[in-house]
Amino acid sequence: MRSLVLIAFGLILASPATAQVVNFRNANPVGDQHRFETERLRLQSDQRAIEARQQALNARLTQLELQSRRQSAPIGSDPAATALTLEQARAARQAATARRETIVRGVTAIDDWLDRPRN
Repeated sequence: MRSLVLIAFGLILASPATAQVVNFRNANPVGDQHRFETERLRLQSDQRAIEARQQALNARLTQLELQSRRQSAPIGSDPAATALTLEQARAARQAATARRETIVRGVTAIDDWLDRPRN
């Protein structure tokens, strides 16, 4: 009887002690969590950097393709470089003078309005 009481008393005392034991098989220490998260973020950053480099290369390739598709103008086809007759040159100068005078009139009208006396 006495041994039965001792066994029962031992079981009663042992049950709270086992309840407070940490199960290390399923535990994931905080340091490991931080290390895993840091590794995940680093890998994600590396993937984004690789994708950015790929897009930059694709953009450069597209730029080069577009430039190669452009047709260059033949040499000597510039209309400004063609020789003008005296009448054509005089008409061009007069047209340019008329355009400049129109612009000056518009600008001076605005300046006059801005410089008007205030009430």
